[in-house]
Amino acid sequence: MALPQPSGDFEWVQAPWGSALRCAPLAAIAPHSFSTRELPLDGTRAPDSVPWDALARALGVETGAIVRMRQVHCAGIFEAEGRGVGCHSAPFSSACDDWPEADIAISRDPSIALSVRVADCVPILLGDRRTGAVAAIHAGWRGTAAGAVAAAVQGLSRAFGSEPADV
Repeated sequence: MALPQPSGDFEWVQAPWGSALRCAPLAAIAPHSFSTRELPLDGTRAPDSVPWDALARALGVETGAIVRMRQVHCAGIFEAEGRGVGCHSAPFSSACDDWPEADIAISRDPSIALSVRVADCVPILLGDRRTGAVAAIHAGWRGTAAGAVAAAVQGLSRAFGSEPADV
């Protein structure tokens, strides 16, 4: 399958699993990856399985440091700090009841990676070049109508002192 040519600041890069889309200006703030179907993250794989391990290595974190949320199509925010955030007992189980219920994760901890999963929704990544704080947003129509992006910027401001002009 031929990948569409990205425009603006986006570029296709080769990741261990195949093609990944990256935004060049954000790469300096937060290592990130918008994966394609070439990375089969089905939620039930063990933390040391090849897809999750490859993603963690590509992002420069340990496999168990990938933060996941129970996405519920809202504008709720989860502030991720340190190791073991989300469901640390079984971080890759698709039925993990103690994952935080939210569609926005924020952090400025470089030892963790925030993640959102989308099908027909939009993944949005924000980064503050001054503080290093980041937000990963799962934006479906309900979250968009609830002001998810504005909520994320406000969350970065409250938690880390981010100024909207720096995001």
